[in-house]
Amino acid sequence: MIEDILIIIANIDNAMRRHKCGEGMRACIERGEWYSRPPMGYDSHKEGKTHVITVNETGKLLREAFLWKANENLSNIEIVRRLEARGLKIHKQRLTEIFRNVFYCGKIQHQLLGDRIIEGKQEKLVSETIFNKVQENLSGNHDRYEQRQITPEFPLKRHVLCAEHGKPFTGYIASKNGKGYYKCNVKGCGTNIAAEILHEQYTSLLSQYYVPNELRPILEKVIQRKFQQKHEKSYSEKLKLEQHLKSTETKIKNLRKKFAFDEIDKETFQVALADLEEQKETLQNELGRTVEDLSNLGKFTSTAIAISCKLGELWKQVDFEVCQKIQKLIHPLGIVWDKEKGCYRTLAENSVFDIFHSISEDYKCHYKEKADNSFELSALVAGGGLEPPTFGL
Repeated sequence: MIEDILIIIANIDNAMRRHKCGEGMRACIERGEWYSRPPMGYDSHKEGKTHVITVNETGKLLREAFLWKANENLSNIEIVRRLEARGLKIHKQRLTEIFRNVFYCGKIQHQLLGDRIIEGKQEKLVSETIFNKVQENLSGNHDRYEQRQITPEFPLKRHVLCAEHGKPFTGYIASKNGKGYYKCNVKGCGTNIAAEILHEQYTSLLSQYYVPNELRPILEKVIQRKFQQKHEKSYSEKLKLEQHLKSTETKIKNLRKKFAFDEIDKETFQVALADLEEQKETLQNELGRTVEDLSNLGKFTSTAIAISCKLGELWKQVDFEVCQKIQKLIHPLGIVWDKEKGCYRTLAENSVFDIFHSISEDYKCHYKEKADNSFELSALVAGGGLEPPTFGL
């Protein structure tokens, strides 16, 4: 009888402890503090009663992985290969889990929160914009406007959207006159426009990215500086890879010594050597990809700007595949055709071409105000904002 009472009291005490502990964990999570072991790439420590979560060296490599996925849309296999070359071994399935985890963009999702996702106090590994771009690339939504079938007479098919329904246009040849038309396939929409009109309007739209000759030298310097900054980062990566390669070669040398002095058996030696040789080959290949040749940077930037300023004419002359690349580069989400106003509306522009457009518009305004063309180009460039955080080069 007494033993039963003691057991009941112990069970009640344990239940109260669990409840108190659970309430403490819930309160901690509600404050945006992660109380348990953080995900890969983070370190955790306490400052008083506060849980502090910070990005560690592994996290910095994972940040690169997020950027590769967001900006270059590399396959997970390629990203795993790059990470391994930099000293981080990870399975592609684990990498996908990391890419899907909102913790890395400063959010917290936990069973104690139910279906809610809240802002966390941990250090952000990547911005929410980068995280969302990764989700888009993982789901394949970035290809929703890409044509599956080559139709040279309709380069804008599935790139231009109906303003009323948001659906991509399709193209067809009219049997009566043999001319091409674009239309929205939503029943009852009635949007039907001659291909010739859409093409001319699109050519005019691309012509808005013209940069006046007077401003090109300044823009060339900005682009060169951006490429040089990118090159500096690549050079830093190159040094890290070289150090890792040197370390691997030292390990191979030491392994051979151990085998020569009978410190390890032949089977162990062969397995370890094969693994190190594979690492060495991976590092050498990655080094080859990392080194960039910028000797012709000046010529490259001049050519790039010259081509960009003639996109309208270029788009009319090139083949279907190049048209697709130009469209996807400048308007990655497609563009909208407003049949009421008879013009295009852009959803999102590549940041570089957005700058070109703003420079051209600013130049026109200044030129109109000052016919003598005496204004300072440097002020115009500053107004156009040539150095946004995401220049995109």
